Amino acid sequence: MTVMFLVFCSISPDSALIHRRLQSVVIERRDALEVIRAQDTPQTLFYVDPPYMPSTRSAAKYRHELNLEQHQALLDRLTKVQGMVVISGYPSELYDDVLTGWGRVERKHRASGSALPRTEVLWISPAAQESL
Repeated sequence: MTVMFLVFCSISPDSALIHRRLQSVVIERRDALEVIRAQDTPQTLFYVDPPYMPSTRSAAKYRHELNLEQHQALLDRLTKVQGMVVISGYPSELYDDVLTGWGRVERKHRASGSALPRTEVLWISPAAQESL
């Protein structure tokens, strides 16, 4: 065991469990398209939760936004990966049009700070569906 592991485990009784669970998880803070290119294998699962489409939101609450062209570039890349993909977002014609043949699951929930329910969508790639 490394010293960092022992320090991490002393933080909380659950730290060792969390450490074991995250051993094979890769968390990166860089351009998503670069990460997708670098990490893509048939065994990779990409869970992608991009900023919502500008047309679906009334306020800019994200530090980093994606414009329409960036959403299109992300979708273009995700439709070409070897790995499995799950994307979350609000209903979107662009996503529905590009992700034809992907699984689609909708759920209503109350967004934080809102009394009105919103519909969230998961788009699930064919490779991810096959692995279920």
